[in-house]
Amino acid sequence: MTIQSWYKNKMSTIGVAESKTKNRRLRSLGRSDLFLSIVLVAFFMGLAQWKSMYPQSLPWLNRDFRHHIGAEYNDIALAIRKGRGFSDPFRCESGPTAWMPPVLPYLMAGIYWLEGDRPESMAAWMIAMQGVSTWCAAFLLLREARRLGQTVAGVVIASVVFTANFYQLFQQTHDTALLLFVISLLWWGLIQLTTEKGGLRNAMWGIWGGLCTLCSPIIGATWMLCTLSILRPKRLSLREGKSLVVVLGLWLVVISPWMIRNRMQFGKWFPIKPNGAYELWQSHCKDEDGILDAQSGSGHPWSSDGEQRVRYRQVGEIAFIEEKGAVVRKSILENPLGFIERIGNRAVAALIYYVPFSPMEEIRSGGWPVFYTRCVHPLPVLSIAVIAVIGTIPVERKVAITVSMFALLLMPYILVSYYDRYAAILAGIKMLLIFYGWSELTRLFRAISLSREMDFSPS
Repeated sequence: MTIQSWYKNKMSTIGVAESKTKNRRLRSLGRSDLFLSIVLVAFFMGLAQWKSMYPQSLPWLNRDFRHHIGAEYNDIALAIRKGRGFSDPFRCESGPTAWMPPVLPYLMAGIYWLEGDRPESMAAWMIAMQGVSTWCAAFLLLREARRLGQTVAGVVIASVVFTANFYQLFQQTHDTALLLFVISLLWWGLIQLTTEKGGLRNAMWGIWGGLCTLCSPIIGATWMLCTLSILRPKRLSLREGKSLVVVLGLWLVVISPWMIRNRMQFGKWFPIKPNGAYELWQSHCKDEDGILDAQSGSGHPWSSDGEQRVRYRQVGEIAFIEEKGAVVRKSILENPLGFIERIGNRAVAALIYYVPFSPMEEIRSGGWPVFYTRCVHPLPVLSIAVIAVIGTIPVERKVAITVSMFALLLMPYILVSYYDRYAAILAGIKMLLIFYGWSELTRLFRAISLSREMDFSPS
């Protein structure tokens, strides 16, 4: 008997006992999970606020950076408010842009309009968005934890992941505040899509997919691949593929205005934003190990009024990016092994060994905050290994979706460009993975315990 078949037999025995209390647990899901997730997030947000008010306190934390408010996103939003349209991403008047996806800049422009263009009000709104996005991730985790009877484990896992990603989630205002929320809703929506389908639901899902794409092309690609997997027709017929046609049609309707605007403005088609070649140039040609850090990022057109910003203004956005693309292609052809090595380095940094953006982080407080993060960082991958080895077959739908989203969302960063902020948007998915891995381990321990009790019980 294989370990998986033995494990499955033991789980069926445990499942009989668990089913008697399952309905009782589910009735208590709503209010307690809502309360616990609010308290948990309020604690971490309060800690960040304390550090902001008293910078000399809590020396193991990074300095507060919540005035950042989105870098290029903020500059584009200000340009929109000045009547210059979607333009000027680098702190100067440089003309139309598609450097960033459009949802967050337009959202920020609306907030500026509402708040009289006050940057301190924008920072407050971004902090509120952080609270909502981290709460949503924690709430979904605690619902799953209570469903499986492990609420304490859910609270502990959320606390561990929030602590390891404290700076990106609570001390810096960037697109993480929006994208973490979008990813959490995408996970929930995919769960619903596997159980309920219908005309109105399909229409809403197609519109939601368009919004995901306009928030982040990587999230949009994840939405697309997961949707194709779930809604793919069993046979090639119009009747079988009707749901998929409706979803994809409405997705195309939502993203078309932005695509057409870019075609008319820049004279070419590209997927939402064109700067992938610049990101690859930055990580492949400017950074020795392929993992972005403070040194390789210092010459970014937003960070400094140096060579890159000057060249961007001289030739325009598309020509600037094409120049970088030509340099990257030449470099890869001359040294393909170097390119592969950098991809491998990014894979290790994204999955196993945490690399801070600034080397100063390893000096602060004796380096123990970085050591702690390095201990937490590989837990999602270890959890996937646990699920693969001892998980039940077939894998539960929610677990399969979580693993798929983790891989799809992280893969583009591994292939093109990566540093710790890019991975912060996966905090909710990582918490779920760690929880599912822990749940499988506890079920295995219970099965072993039950087996021993049955072996030693009197006949």
